[in-house]
Amino acid sequence: MRKALNCSKYGFNNLEEMLRAMSFLKVESEVGRHGGAVKVVVLLGQDVDFEESASRPSPGASLWQDDFVMAESDYIRQQPIPEKIEIDETLEVILGEVINVGNFWIMLSDKHDDLEKLMDKLADFYCNEDLSFSTKMSACQALEGRYCAAPYGRKRDWHRAKITKILSVESAQVFYFDYGTMKAVDVKDLRFLRRDFASLPAQAINARCASICPPNRETRWSAKANERFFKLVGQDVPLVAFFRGMRRDMVRKLLTCNLH
Repeated sequence: MRKALNCSKYGFNNLEEMLRAMSFLKVESEVGRHGGAVKVVVLLGQDVDFEESASRPSPGASLWQDDFVMAESDYIRQQPIPEKIEIDETLEVILGEVINVGNFWIMLSDKHDDLEKLMDKLADFYCNEDLSFSTKMSACQALEGRYCAAPYGRKRDWHRAKITKILSVESAQVFYFDYGTMKAVDVKDLRFLRRDFASLPAQAINARCASICPPNRETRWSAKANERFFKLVGQDVPLVAFFRGMRRDMVRKLLTCNLH
C-alpha cells in the first residue's frame, strides 16, 4: 500500500522544496496546481539551485547564496584560559553542565557578560518567526559536525550548538558548547547559525576536580557523591577555581582545579 510522503515531517513545505534541497538532484519541472510528477535529473556534485518562493523563502535559500551563515567547514575556536596562569593561581568561574565530580564544564566569569549579550541577540533573531524560518535547516542539511542554533528547555531559549550525531531523519544530538550540555533535538527545530554569532569563542571549558578519586578503588563516582558535589557548588553561581594544570587526551583538554 502506497503512502503519501509527509514533507513537513522533514522540515519542508512540499516535495519540490525537499528535492531542491538535495545537492545531487536538479528539478527540471515544477508540480502543477492540479498535481503531477516532478521531473528530476541526477547531478552528483552540482550546487543546489535554490529558488525563493513568491510568498515566503525556502528554508536556508538566500542564506546559502549570501554566505550569511556558518558553513560545514567553518570552525569556532575554544575559549582559552589565561596564557600565563601558574599552578595554584585562581580563576573566577561559573559552573555549567555537571556530568560527575570528574567531568564538568565551567565558564570564565569575565566572559559571562559577553555571553549574555550574545544570548540576547540570539533570542532577538531566532524568536522572530520570519527571521527564524529563513534559517531553517532541513533533514539533509543537518550534518554531523555542523554548527547551528538550537532551542533548549521548556522556555525554548536559543543557544549556539554543534551537531554531534544524527540519531534519525527526525532527530539529532547536539552539544551546547557555551554551557557543556548534550541533548537530542528535533531536526525541524534546528536553524543555521549566523556567521556574526560565531565570533565569541565556545565558552564551556571541560574540567575535573584535582587530587581526588572515587573511594574504595571504584572507577566511577557514585550518584550520592555527584549529588553532594552539585549541592556544594551549585549552578550559575560565581566560584573560584584553583588551577592545578591541563591534561590533554585524544578527545579533549581537561582543566584540573579545585572549586571554592
